Amino acid sequence: MSEKEPKIYQEQPKGKLTPEEVKEMVKKYKKEHEGLLPEYFSLPGEEKEEKREYSEETLLAHEIKEFLEKIRPEIENRNLIKNRLDENAERYLNQYIESGQWPGDTKPAWTAVCGYTLFKQSGLWSKLNQESRNLIEESIKSSQLIKNAKKELRFEIEDGQKSGGTEDAWNAVYGYTLFKQSGLWSKLDQKFRDWVEENIKDSQLIKNAEEEVKSYIGPGHNSNETEVSWWVIRGYTFFKQSGLWSKLDQEFKNLIEKNIKNPQLIQNAEEYLRVNIETGQRPGELFDAWEVVWGYVFFSQFQKILEEEGRRKEIAKATEKAMHPEKKLPPIPEEKAF
Repeated sequence: MSEKEPKIYQEQPKGKLTPEEVKEMVKKYKKEHEGLLPEYFSLPGEEKEEKREYSEETLLAHEIKEFLEKIRPEIENRNLIKNRLDENAERYLNQYIESGQWPGDTKPAWTAVCGYTLFKQSGLWSKLNQESRNLIEESIKSSQLIKNAKKELRFEIEDGQKSGGTEDAWNAVYGYTLFKQSGLWSKLDQKFRDWVEENIKDSQLIKNAEEEVKSYIGPGHNSNETEVSWWVIRGYTFFKQSGLWSKLDQEFKNLIEKNIKNPQLIQNAEEYLRVNIETGQRPGELFDAWEVVWGYVFFSQFQKILEEEGRRKEIAKATEKAMHPEKKLPPIPEEKAF
């Protein structure tokens, strides 16, 4: 064996070494060969862990998740006094389901379908008693209500294709997305479903829907425009879920992707939800209670979109780093006087 080989290899004792013995041997060697490739001889616990870099989306998703967890008990609070928030929201939904079954009442029927979908997604469905759930499930499938909701969706799509029909276009995207998520899509006849799928992609309708959401972005940065901020988040979330994201203009996508992460906009939307939680717990405040249910769902889905986008970016970055690792040269040994 060459005399130049480290003593750590020359003087191997027989038998299995204990961790303490290994540490002592490494310490001894490092002291004798100070400055010579120390990174090759790290003691347990001395290894430098690479600091993980989180994306902006991941950090924001974490903050929103903490906010949602904090307000969740208030949303579920049904026992403080009668007619608390979720009871008000339930009554609001039932009113639209009831009126949506009347011939010609298309808007309430459409609102009932959207409301039913969001209530099911909110996690509050299990808070309703079984009798209420059964009644809602039966009534929402009423042939007259489905017929009315179908007419309203057609109306929103047709008017959304007209120049200047920005609000109708957005309602069409919004209603289309929730109808697809409701479990009621199969209740519509195939001919109408095909017509919707074709016309919801109309270029003028898409342009109008973009303009409607774009009009909220600027005001959404103002500290007193809390409701408008909430609409921006709603717009972004439903565009992402609609399957129409690829149809949007790239300039618009860049604009909303940039502004949706604005701290003031997020803060405004959170404040809007907090205020509605407070007022929605008062007897008779049905609309504010319903706004809480909708807002909670939008925020939850927005958080999941950010989380997924953040994960995608981090994986892509890690993959790129693995394919092109940074090359590091070992430190130059210290010169010693002999």
